[in-house]
Amino acid sequence: MNMIKRIWEYDYNKWLIIVIILWIVIIIFTLINKNIYGNNYNRQYLLSATAQVLAAIGAILFSFTIIIAQLSSRYSQRITKLIFKWQTTCYILLFVFCIILALYGIPLNNDVIMKIILFMNALCLLLLLPYLLWLKEELKPERILLSLKHDTESYIKKKNSDGLKQNIISIDNMIMSAYSLSDYDTIQVGIDNLFNIVEESNDFPDIQSDIFNRLTDICIKCIEDPKIPYWIMKDNESGMCKIAKGQTNNETEFEYRENIINKYFKIAIWSLEKKVDYVGVEAIYRIKNLIENLIDVNIKKKYYDKLFSALLGYRTNLHKIGIKAINNYMNNLLDSIGGSQISLLDKLFLCDEISEVQNPLRIIITSVIASIIDLGEKSIENKMFQSTNIIISNSVSIIRKINDKKLDKEAKILFIGLWHIGAIGFKNNAFDVCYKIIDEIKAFQLVKYFDKYYQDASKKYPNQEQSLNGFQTMIKDMVK
Repeated sequence: MNMIKRIWEYDYNKWLIIVIILWIVIIIFTLINKNIYGNNYNRQYLLSATAQVLAAIGAILFSFTIIIAQLSSRYSQRITKLIFKWQTTCYILLFVFCIILALYGIPLNNDVIMKIILFMNALCLLLLLPYLLWLKEELKPERILLSLKHDTESYIKKKNSDGLKQNIISIDNMIMSAYSLSDYDTIQVGIDNLFNIVEESNDFPDIQSDIFNRLTDICIKCIEDPKIPYWIMKDNESGMCKIAKGQTNNETEFEYRENIINKYFKIAIWSLEKKVDYVGVEAIYRIKNLIENLIDVNIKKKYYDKLFSALLGYRTNLHKIGIKAINNYMNNLLDSIGGSQISLLDKLFLCDEISEVQNPLRIIITSVIASIIDLGEKSIENKMFQSTNIIISNSVSIIRKINDKKLDKEAKILFIGLWHIGAIGFKNNAFDVCYKIIDEIKAFQLVKYFDKYYQDASKKYPNQEQSLNGFQTMIKDMVK
């Protein structure tokens, strides 16, 4: 039943069945009417005309096929190979056979041969419509990708890595050709095909790595059209995480997740250069999810030293992108980075041993806090006050968690940093920033702790004494 449904799915199969029925009718009609040929002269003329008509139709038809194949090769050079399959070859041979048979029958005066010639000629002409419908179907990019997919499955079973690489190149080229033609359906099918190859090719780690790099390059090349990077990056059954799962046979979980994170950072950096913050936000969000998973797995195993190196690189890259986002006035991307920093700290606070002095992850906490303060300062200087306020809210929200974990050193750095941001705000007449800090510390009942670090802030930032005093006066006026 399923096979019948698949056959009936395509128009050319429906017409093929109709052609067979018509052919049978013609055969029956010819057999019933014995004297339809006339005299011998009429027979010769009919056969000669038939041979000429078939030759003309065949020449036009197969020239048309070659031209169409060449025009459609803008998607892939494999189209010529895909069109000239056994179906096309058989149809060409049928035309040649019918022409030769018609010429052969001209000097003969034989009713049986005459009938066979007419039967075959009728079949040849009746197959024109199914052939053209089949050709139209085969030229669809989706069909080409489906054919590549079937070839890929065969190559994987036969462990033919060379054939597999060629198919991946063809799919990659089709995706980029479809992008130039704004053919999004083909792009999505091509991306899904690459992910399917990843799932099925665990015995080919080099192939999986190659696909990963190609998908990253596609993201970068298509970065001005956010739909395509989103399809590649979305964290579901069609997302990049399939590549990570596929690489478990040749890399540790830690290493392949780091590899994915680095690729996402590359995409985020390109989004800055092209000023497409939507893509950068999406990339940062995916990085955040991967980092959270990385922390969960490795904290349980107490791989603190290994995790320290990865998180330090993560913090550094976030900070660099944050600075560039400020320089490009990309608020959404900057806010996404701030959210990722807070998420990172929240995860680290869940570590039971984070309070231990020797735990290297405390350096990460200190480093992230310093980054938050620096981004806050730069955002004020670039008058991105909305983002500054979000940074302030994030900073104050983690103070209680820092206190709960008895991380006194980190709390001191954060309080001094908030004094610094307040002073910068006062200096730049960004009084809304100052009010935001005051409102937040009042809401969390942190005023007395905040006052305690005024002297430390004065010592660390001696050049801001006047601004610090002005900010302190604002605090006193508002908390009376």
